[in-house]
Amino acid sequence: MNTFQDTAEKVKSHAENVVAGSICHVKRCPRCGGHPERFGNHGHRKRIFLAIDGNYVHRLAGMLARKRCPICRHTFTDYPPFAYPYKRYLACCVMEGGRGYLDEDRMTYRKAVRREGAAIAYEDGQDGSIDERQLTPSTVWRWLGFVGSMVTVIRKAVEMIGGKDPSSPLFRAPCVVASNKYRSLKRKMVLQRAVRLLEIEPVFFSLFSIRITQFATSYL
Repeated sequence: MNTFQDTAEKVKSHAENVVAGSICHVKRCPRCGGHPERFGNHGHRKRIFLAIDGNYVHRLAGMLARKRCPICRHTFTDYPPFAYPYKRYLACCVMEGGRGYLDEDRMTYRKAVRREGAAIAYEDGQDGSIDERQLTPSTVWRWLGFVGSMVTVIRKAVEMIGGKDPSSPLFRAPCVVASNKYRSLKRKMVLQRAVRLLEIEPVFFSLFSIRITQFATSYL
């Protein structure tokens, strides 16, 4: 299977496990910070995820589980590793889209939402046809703004990497952003943090065998 088919199957399999109540990605309670032996099931809800495959945005029907902490009785949403809280686009699309824009100095937001010169269109959710909407340049900036807002995630991930591998080259890597990609200091700082998180991702996975997206949901 290709990458998109793998992703679609992952979303489908996760939905089935949520309905069966047999899956939980959370290790600590987001409210009290406790680490109970297990979190109780507290229902589930449907969620449409968006995934980009070539020149099309596809809708994937998924599920999100609700969990209850047995310590403080707080209920919360258990997000899977492939999704970010409050984001419909899959985490891989957010990260890859941001990386594609930042890695090329001459890349613009308008170019970032095209594939081989063609616009990226949305698949119709009813019969698989293509509707008139297209992926907008502002979507890429929203992805980067989101990634660049993960201040706590970046700080904690760097602390964990430092504890595991103090000599990691990550600590010597500069967060360089092409000067043509920002006009204000505020946007520059957001993009620099996005670069930092994208640099952290492969290092974090190699050391802890979990994706930064899965780690991030505990602090968002």
